[in-house]
Amino acid sequence: MPFEKGKSGNPAGRPKGKKNKVTNDVKKWLLDLFNTHSKTLETDLKAMKPRERWEIIAKILPFIVPKLQAMDAKVDLNTLTEEQLTTIIEAIKEEL
Repeated sequence: MPFEKGKSGNPAGRPKGKKNKVTNDVKKWLLDLFNTHSKTLETDLKAMKPRERWEIIAKILPFIVPKLQAMDAKVDLNTLTEEQLTTIIEAIKEEL
């Protein structure tokens, strides 16, 4: 029997947006590991070939720094002044 839209199977469960305890624990452990062994890790990374070094960094980075997410920018163009519209148009032209 499927759940009704908007109703959870466990209403007393983890609130929406709250991080999983295991995720928080792993993040804390990794940060502690980096802080405690930063000099050793730096030496080991320097000893690697550049490609290997960046592969390791790319794999570890998501656990330390949150990923950026795309955002929707909804702007009512009717509320902008001519100057604001011109600034936006010029910025878009520069990007192209």
